[in-house]
Amino acid sequence: KSILLKNISPFSNYKLRYISPDITKVLKLGGYDHVLVYGYNSPTSLMALRYCRQHRIPISLRCEGESVQKISKLKALARKLFLTYMFRQFDGFTAICKANYDHYLQYGVPDSKISFVTQTVNDSFFSSAAPASYDYLRSKYNLKQELIFIYGSKLRKEKNPLDAIKAFCNLPEEVDAKLIVLSDGPEKRVCEQWKVDNDTLNRIIFTGYVDFQEMRDLFNLADVLLMTSSETIGATLYQALFARLAIVTSDMVPGWFDVVIPGENG
Repeated sequence: KSILLKNISPFSNYKLRYISPDITKVLKLGGYDHVLVYGYNSPTSLMALRYCRQHRIPISLRCEGESVQKISKLKALARKLFLTYMFRQFDGFTAICKANYDHYLQYGVPDSKISFVTQTVNDSFFSSAAPASYDYLRSKYNLKQELIFIYGSKLRKEKNPLDAIKAFCNLPEEVDAKLIVLSDGPEKRVCEQWKVDNDTLNRIIFTGYVDFQEMRDLFNLADVLLMTSSETIGATLYQALFARLAIVTSDMVPGWFDVVIPGENG
């Protein structure tokens, strides 16, 4: 059973985007044994936390927090004080990857309160490509027998797509490889211009936005995922894993601890 709460937030800011005061009414009428909130930084989650603490309803936290990204000493101190206090308010935690698990431990959560509920994607979908589509895709994108790298993240600054483009343009001429750049985003024009100016062997292909099925089939057709992001977990790593890709990833994508064995699969 499910109930969809009315969102009354007038804000587009991520932390203020969800304000649903009816959460307290639902908790009051529901007779719930346990509450799980996704994150602690929305007004709705804080209202749920406050109600549960007042009425002694066990409440657990699922968040994507990690301590891999570099931050200033002042920010680190503020985070230490805030998160140590905040995490004491919860009765349990779900860790979605090793970095997330270690994050909880770092801020005083005892191991006994953490359950491992790992990040995943639609594994059966990504592992069940349609080989019949490969010939069509090879023809569409002018692919032959090259080593195929694929960039599957959005073209936004924090994903660092230009790093992938620059690296590929610097490959030696004798390397027979191509890079397929999926998706779209505000950095696409910059990346395309760099290709125009530097990709003398025409090895980089921009597909623009493709639907999920074509994305899956391109993942399975390719050989290596190239991921240059700085982000929380990195669901694309898991998609690549089920598509049986080798992985080259930035260490600022904390999910790599769980899916990459250096020297073996990435």
